[in-house]
Amino acid sequence: MDAADLQPQPSKGSAKYVIRCPEETPGRTSHTGSVLQCSAACQSRGSACGAFVTRRTAGGVLCELIGAVQSCSAAPGVHTYCSKAAMAQGASLGYVGVGNGQYYKFVTGGGNSWQESVTECDLIFGSLFAPASFAEFEAVRAHREQNGPGGTLWVGLRYDVNYPEDIHGIETHTRVDGQFCASMVDTKDHIDYEVCGDGFDGKICKLDPRFV
Repeated sequence: MDAADLQPQPSKGSAKYVIRCPEETPGRTSHTGSVLQCSAACQSRGSACGAFVTRRTAGGVLCELIGAVQSCSAAPGVHTYCSKAAMAQGASLGYVGVGNGQYYKFVTGGGNSWQESVTECDLIFGSLFAPASFAEFEAVRAHREQNGPGGTLWVGLRYDVNYPEDIHGIETHTRVDGQFCASMVDTKDHIDYEVCGDGFDGKICKLDPRFV
């Protein structure tokens, strides 16, 4: 793929290009390299490519490079991938620092289960926040105390999977069978365990350190 494959397309508020990957050529079949080629084209343009979108057409795969996006979820298309250059600070996705060098997003208005929250954090280049220490838990708790939001927010600990013992000293209640998944409620100094399939006020995502 070279510069000749790029065709300028009009769009409002952002530079948009269409890459016609090799499998779009009449008579060619699709191959596994198409998305990788689109990704490489986006990455090679650094901050000039905020995201790229792929969608299947009758002839193969159509890839659009988008110069500026407010967030990955705002970019059009079916499969959207934001470049590292655009996501370096996580600002366009709503992540904020809490004073410990890491970035978090406090998502409310959810009502999603614990597993759904895991998936949604992954889609915005993060993970459901699983404190690595008491200090990190306290930094996030203190930020919520000063800035909000309140409510019950899912976090990434499960005592039946990744937190068999309370090594951070953040539990105060007896564990109940069937209530495996952790939440942070308002500004409490401990986690609570809930039924994993329940829906609460939201979740806390932590930005992948590779994008910090």
